[in-house]
Amino acid sequence: MENRLYLSSPSHHHRAVQARFKTANCQRANGLDPKEVQEQQAERERLARLHTFELLARAWQASAKKDRQRSDDYGQKVIRHLEIHVFPWVGHIRTPVGKL
Repeated sequence: MENRLYLSSPSHHHRAVQARFKTANCQRANGLDPKEVQEQQAERERLARLHTFELLARAWQASAKKDRQRSDDYGQKVIRHLEIHVFPWVGHIRTPVGKL
């Protein structure tokens, strides 16, 4: 099966398609597979979307609970406090934590 990279669709403007072809050709000239580059970029973007403050705070709490650094009651208090006072303001923001 041939490895294909789709660079255009009916909704793309002609100049945008030309730019994507030029980028793909430059990548090939540098020994890179444009499809792999595109997949790696998509994976980086997906991971960045997953690293929100709320998700990291919940993972931190789960890790602390697993490591027995705090009691279950205290952990529930911490999460509840975050749910009431912090998540409504910054928890839903899809900006990666590294950019905050």
